[in-house]
Amino acid sequence: MDIPALTTAQMIEVDRLTIEDYGIELLQMMENAGRNLAELAGRMLGASLSGRTACVLCERGNNGGGGMVAARHLHNRGADVHIIRLAGELKDVPAKQWQILENIGMDNELYYELSEANIIIDALIG
Repeated sequence: MDIPALTTAQMIEVDRLTIEDYGIELLQMMENAGRNLAELAGRMLGASLSGRTACVLCERGNNGGGGMVAARHLHNRGADVHIIRLAGELKDVPAKQWQILENIGMDNELYYELSEANIIIDALIG
């Protein structure tokens, strides 16, 4: 399957246009990206996520925030989700996503054996 790719500069311009010209807020973009990522992961894992394990690796910025959204959606669909978040102060929008995860009882894990996961989501780099 051919997957189109953008350069970093092109993605920065897409984000700028989306926010400045089209008026779509970063929080909404992050929610859409994370939900779609969870949907793709769900399709890769099969119809039922019950009994399936996902590990989400998150950085402190917007990519990590999208991973946090994906973690929440996978958790809501019954997956056993483990989140490993890199150290450092979260940016504003990812901090809101992290607060939501904490509110539903999810937490950062200092260590998780990646080989035990059915799927690993890399939300470290864009």
